[in-house]
Amino acid sequence: MNTLLVLIDFFGHPAINNDPVTDTIRYSALQDILSYRSIQKDKLHIFANKMDPRDIRLLEIKDIAKGKGFNFVVDSNYDKGEVKGVDYVEDIFEMKRNIKYWQIIIGGTNLSGCVFKNKSIGAYYWNKVGYKTNIYLPLCCEYEQYGVNDFQRNMNGFARLYMDMKAADCLGKIDITKNFYKLELPRIQKVV
Repeated sequence: MNTLLVLIDFFGHPAINNDPVTDTIRYSALQDILSYRSIQKDKLHIFANKMDPRDIRLLEIKDIAKGKGFNFVVDSNYDKGEVKGVDYVEDIFEMKRNIKYWQIIIGGTNLSGCVFKNKSIGAYYWNKVGYKTNIYLPLCCEYEQYGVNDFQRNMNGFARLYMDMKAADCLGKIDITKNFYKLELPRIQKVV
């Protein structure tokens, strides 16, 4: 099965982040996926809706991933002008709505907003079209929710996500994963 890893506004808002560990965890989780030894590189594709020029970590990760043979696409024009959604990304990766051959894993900034539904490539929209969809929590953070620190914002963001998923009838339809080994990444088949 092909996997599309969607990174939504991954750089986030570091100026208001009061705990650098949150971002360290997110970038490390992305590196864990891309450096997994058993991964089938031609079946894992990465789409980022933007690349902030200050985001030297993501730029380095992208360069390393491309050097290893991953298909890593950054669309710097994604958020400019017309609204582009699932069908736009499907065209980039030639998915042609082959839903049974693809899964979507999503991470990024503002778990309760853009990662779920505020961006037209959020989990809600992939699920609505019919793709197996998974939000991978170690890739996510929350800046839009209230809280005096990252822990409180992330906790409140997850609570908001739960309420929004329940209201949108997505509970049990969109997976939420915190464990790397539950991602069902495409693995190299062992030859016996």
